[in-house]
Amino acid sequence: MDELPDSAVRRWAEAAALLAGAGRVPAALVTWLGPAWSGPAARAYHEWAGLFEQATRRASGALRDAADSIQLFTVRWPELRFQDDLGCVDAGSRSITAVPVPGQRNDPPTPPVPPTPPDPPAPPDPPAPPDPAPPDPPARPDPPAPLDPPAPPPGEVPGGVRDWIQRAVAVLREHGYSAEQIDPESIATIIRHESSGDPEAVNNWDANAARGTPSMGLMQTIEPTFDHWHLPGHGEILDPVDNIIAGVRYAVARYGSVSQVPGLLSLAAGGAYRGY
Repeated sequence: MDELPDSAVRRWAEAAALLAGAGRVPAALVTWLGPAWSGPAARAYHEWAGLFEQATRRASGALRDAADSIQLFTVRWPELRFQDDLGCVDAGSRSITAVPVPGQRNDPPTPPVPPTPPDPPAPPDPPAPPDPAPPDPPARPDPPAPLDPPAPPPGEVPGGVRDWIQRAVAVLREHGYSAEQIDPESIATIIRHESSGDPEAVNNWDANAARGTPSMGLMQTIEPTFDHWHLPGHGEILDPVDNIIAGVRYAVARYGSVSQVPGLLSLAAGGAYRGY
């Protein structure tokens, strides 16, 4: 029953990955040409390539949201209803085949059987056996199997990212940050737009990559920024918790709180997200 929805989810996810890869091609060409191409035309093309990459990233995110919607529908579809429908079809087909065909001939009459001589008198009945023991009580039915947890609604980050955010927030609270400065929902929105929840995401096609410092991890921080804002004991840039800690500290220092990041304010006003 789940093969078709699972196949649809895979196809949508593959389409998202292909679209994201296509968006990187123009900017990758600029990086490959390097200093050999300069001037107004090169700057104009570089700006266009960046906008094109952002557009394909948004489209890729929309395809991933569509895949999440298909998966959510599959998890919540009542399997018992599907089994009952099959039972009704089977019962209906049996009732159809049980109807006699019009005009069918009856079996010929059975010829009479000659009488048989009377049987000899039967021996007396044996004594009645003792009453049988009462039957065992019916076995209790097994409890229903627990249902799988529902998939996250479309547009939300996976459960693993939620756990990383909570762990990072706990560390930041221990270092004096207030709850208003490090809202988990705002952090999740930034991660969804920056890396689509991939802790190993590396941007090798933008201006930072051309300078030799590509954006990395869930919050897409560059190494100089990460080195300045990470906390002791949390110095691995591709570790999801460490990356969140450094990215959030940078955003709070620059904007006052993660909720005031310009990309989130733009989304709240009905506009498009832009990097922080």
